[in-house]
This record gives sequence, C-alpha cells and structure tokens, in this order.
Amino acid sequence: MSHSFHKINSTIHKSIFEFVTFLKWFAFMNSENTIIKIKVGREIVFLNTNEILYIEANNIYCKIHLIMNKIIVCTESLKEIESQLKTPNFYKTHRSFIINTKFIERFIRSKLSVYIKSIDEPIQISRNKRDEFEKKFVYNQ
Repeated sequence: MSHSFHKINSTIHKSIFEFVTFLKWFAFMNSENTIIKIKVGREIVFLNTNEILYIEANNIYCKIHLIMNKIIVCTESLKEIESQLKTPNFYKTHRSFIINTKFIERFIRSKLSVYIKSIDEPIQISRNKRDEFEKKFVYNQ
C-alpha cells in the first residue's frame, strides 16, 4: 500500500509541475500578445511578437532574430515590419534595428549600445535617439 501511495503522490506532483509550467508559458505568450504576418519567399509566416528579440535590416532583406536562436530572413522592409508592431515593447534604435525591449540585458551609455539576452553582439543606438532611449527605458519616464 505504501508503494502505491508513493506512486500516486509522485504522479500528482509531476502533474502539478507540468500544469504550473504550462500556466507560466501561457501567461508569457499572451502578455501583450500580437501576431504579425511576414513574407518569407512565397510563404506567409505568422510570428508571435513575444518571440522576437530584434529585427535587423540588411539591404533588401530583414533578419528577424527570435528566441531559441532562430532567424527568419524575409523580403519585407524594416518599415513594413515596424508598421505591424503595435506593442510599446519595440523600439527603433537605429535606421537598421528594432529591438524588443523585454529582452534588454544591459545598456552601455559610453558606447551607445544595448545588449539583448542571448545575443553576444551589441546593437547600436543612434546618437540622436540616445536621450529618448534613456528617458523611456533607463529612467522610465
């Protein structure tokens, strides 16, 4: 009888853990959740904006850097993508970059650069956007 009780108890704990993990994932995915449509070749890809780390313009293409080290290369301009980003979490730091401010890890004022979680290279902030960036994200004004 003790063995059966232990097995049931273990199963209940595992189920509770899985449920709590699901609730955390669900809350994250639905916080200011927006789906955008991106042209990738001849396909339309639907992206959850909560998965976007940053977007980089590169000539006639844009690279959308996502969580889990995934990159999507699309044929839309940065301006076209920016027009779909309705949440205040996105900020255009430079003519070539839009960052998701939820993933800012650190800001280096002297170098006008910001680091995004899980990305080694810094993203530049243009000189004329530094004050606005600092007010909005560093000083929360």
